Amino acid sequence: MISSEEYSSLVDLITDQTRAHYLGSLAIQECRDVLVSITTTATRRAFMDRPLEDAALKFNADIVNPAPALLQSVRALQQHVDIHYGSIGDFLTANNIFVSEDFADLSALVGYTISSDRIV
Repeated sequence: MISSEEYSSLVDLITDQTRAHYLGSLAIQECRDVLVSITTTATRRAFMDRPLEDAALKFNADIVNPAPALLQSVRALQQHVDIHYGSIGDFLTANNIFVSEDFADLSALVGYTISSDRIV
């Protein structure tokens, strides 16, 4: 059975992964802003604009639609806790564990709602 420390570590890693996509999206937007500021015409910046737009779309799509493998990982983690500890809520409360809103959203997507009093 997984320990509360192991659970918290896995939740943190999954949260870091989801936040990395968000930060990647922000970085792409910053690149586009810099490109606009250093080039004077649309023609001169066109060489980079389309690839940056494609990258931004990819990052944003991953934020809105998390990868199936990520969702499967969250489902497996929550299912393990549910089977061995009775419920996610009981496990989180008993071990004084709080999760990020990002992780709570992923958990809800796979059918495991986390109470708002366990979300930071």
